[in-house]
Amino acid sequence: PEEYAAYSTGAGEPLERADFGLHLELFTIRRTVDKLKYLAGSESGMSVFINDVPPEKAAERLREVAHA
Repeated sequence: PEEYAAYSTGAGEPLERADFGLHLELFTIRRTVDKLKYLAGSESGMSVFINDVPPEKAAERLREVAHA
């Protein structure tokens, strides 16, 4: 079975998108056995990728900015 579903209803005014109805995309989790992580639903559905940062690295960056 598919893991993720993304629905699109179109943007803009209804009259501007009269030729666009409800659009459904189904996605697998796109994960291989050697991967710890996989694409999230929003990443698969919108092709917008989230960049994970370990908490230690984020804290280090915040300290650098605070002392700048």
